[in-house]
Amino acid sequence: MPTPRLFPCIRGRPFLGGYTADGDDASNDLEELLMDTQIAMNNIQPTLALFYTPKMKPSYLEKAAEVVRSGSGQPQFMNMNAAVARSLVRFASRGITLDEARTLPVIFGCVGTGIQGKGSYVTFEGQPNLAKLVEFAMYDGYDPHTRKQVFPNVKPAEECATFEELYDALLRHMDHAYDAQRKISDLGNSTREQIVPNIFRSCLLDGCIESGLCEEAGGPKYSQSLCITSTGIDAANSLYAIKHLIYDTKQLTWEQLKKALAANFEGYEDIQKLCFGAPKHGNDIEDVDQLTRRFFRDVERIYRSHGPDYFGYEAHMDPFSLSYHNYFAPMTGALPNGRQKGVALTDASVSAMPGTDVNGSTALIKSAAQAIDTVRNNCNHMNMKFLPSALEGPSGTRMLLNLIKTYFDLGGGHIQFNCVSSETLCDAQEHPQNYKNLVVRVAGFSSYFTCTRVCRTKSSSVRNTRTSDSYPDGGEPPDCRRPLPNCSTRMKCMLEITIAPEVIAKFKELLVEEDNEDAVFRIRETKVGGG
Repeated sequence: MPTPRLFPCIRGRPFLGGYTADGDDASNDLEELLMDTQIAMNNIQPTLALFYTPKMKPSYLEKAAEVVRSGSGQPQFMNMNAAVARSLVRFASRGITLDEARTLPVIFGCVGTGIQGKGSYVTFEGQPNLAKLVEFAMYDGYDPHTRKQVFPNVKPAEECATFEELYDALLRHMDHAYDAQRKISDLGNSTREQIVPNIFRSCLLDGCIESGLCEEAGGPKYSQSLCITSTGIDAANSLYAIKHLIYDTKQLTWEQLKKALAANFEGYEDIQKLCFGAPKHGNDIEDVDQLTRRFFRDVERIYRSHGPDYFGYEAHMDPFSLSYHNYFAPMTGALPNGRQKGVALTDASVSAMPGTDVNGSTALIKSAAQAIDTVRNNCNHMNMKFLPSALEGPSGTRMLLNLIKTYFDLGGGHIQFNCVSSETLCDAQEHPQNYKNLVVRVAGFSSYFTCTRVCRTKSSSVRNTRTSDSYPDGGEPPDCRRPLPNCSTRMKCMLEITIAPEVIAKFKELLVEEDNEDAVFRIRETKVGGG
């Protein structure tokens, strides 16, 4: 039996399982006691993260399944083999050892990984809205939301005779987007490094003292600066809907589609039904999966083409949502995937659009596991929901563990589960006083449902996720396409942040120093944002 120990923690998150330095199973009885504690207390914090390996004993995994059934949204399951491979590839030039990759995995942020005590992830390269790129492709760089020409004209969608011409135009708009995004993120990171360096924490990380650099400047031996990447599934589904409805089956013209989108599908419910019914990610449909993989590879390729990250290393994507799919909702118009403006975009990075995974759980994980390369990128982000009855008994446990194993065998990097019914969540929205202890999984953390109710897009993202065996094929959860109230108001409140005068002054100084004339900034003396 391995010597009892817990994986290192950061920000209070215990890491379970994984490998020893020799590559043996590192899980132990102490970790099972910790899982028992979670079952008994139903805590939202600390979040348990289980680094799954094929060498774990069945009783240990059965205990993890019991935690899932308890309904706390924990543990999040991480693919240890992918995490080791990712660290060895990413940090090879910095001398990482196999022992370090096996014994020091850590989750930075929500689902991405790094090296505990020797790495840092406080600097990041922005968080683009990939679904918005479809709008730019459809309107040739024009944004219907702000009514501004954001990017240079490439080619009007109506003049694209084939889907490949449209896709090429989208990639050119994507290139403009990442060019601007990288300049803005470099400016922001430079400002943070100069104004708010974390000296104390830097002293605790290997490499900072030796290099004389704080973590914001890349001092840690295995520092990372990653680009948060979300709404890619909305983009891929929208692209396939365009391909299917306009170019392949010719059921719609560009004029018909654009009129429906401009009206937010109001009065065009027949077109919305066509869009929503077009083949979607999460159903093990090879054509759709190929386009999804192609899109994510092109995102990675174009992002990297704009040079190294802020620290001078090869740039990497961090595909997870961090709840930005809610923030982007009021800024993104109706999409060809059938989603209306104001409705939360698809959560995580490889989860299915709510109500569209109609071919079962196995089909969903097969599509999700191969959408993103989890070695080249900093993991992926996958959320699933099961009815409590689906996980009951030995058969439910076997089904869940087989699903996790298959997903990781196919290359998936992360998966987590909500074990709750849509009926319970709907009732909790209406009667929160009766559900003070109801816990749900949101992004990379667990939260009391009544706390997420202030932003209805979050709770509805959980509620509308298709529940295994709860809807007939071809059906959809309630309200999955209806805009949710107060979304833009909530986002406005979130963005009204008071900025100190010295920070404003530093931003202005850096704008001059960087000579960054083609990046657009709005700096107000008291507040930033407004929805």
